Amino acid sequence: MIHPNLRNCLFFTGLCTGVAIAGFSFWFSMSLRDGSSVGNSTHFIGVQATATARNDSFSAATGSIDENVEGLFLLDPLTGQLSCYILNPYKLAFTMVYRYNKVLEDLGMQKEKGARLLLLTGLVDYKLKSGTEKPSQAVAYVVDSASGNFAAYAVPWKKSIITTSQKKPHIGSLRLLHKGQSRNIELRQ
Repeated sequence: MIHPNLRNCLFFTGLCTGVAIAGFSFWFSMSLRDGSSVGNSTHFIGVQATATARNDSFSAATGSIDENVEGLFLLDPLTGQLSCYILNPYKLAFTMVYRYNKVLEDLGMQKEKGARLLLLTGLVDYKLKSGTEKPSQAVAYVVDSASGNFAAYAVPWKKSIITTSQKKPHIGSLRLLHKGQSRNIELRQ
């Protein structure tokens, strides 16, 4: 049995700790939401998730575009459109979008219902030495699971787009890096 004074002391300590944690969490989340700085430096949320999901209507994957910059790749198998929405670390909003409408053509396919496309992302450390524009770290790979044809796409990336897209949204085109075929024989159906 706990002494009543000890029980009151434990209750009061737990209550104060809970209020302090809740208050700090609220203050920190509000300071990130309104874009103000915490202390004297602006905080970035360094997202580095990589995930893929798919159903019959859409495929989605995430990938690192650059340091602290994340992209959401979306593939519509009905239209063959591949899009990449990029979350601006200053505004915490999608202020950049890149699109490519010829994925089905690149894979040697016609627009048809029920295309079985896979979308995956990977990271590449490019060894390009010139120019300010280079492909993003993330590469989106699209695979036609029926034929085995595949293609790789990237965002043409410049770090300066992050700051310019805060005032005006940036719209660009994804670039086809390369395409290939994994099967060297034709399957009969």
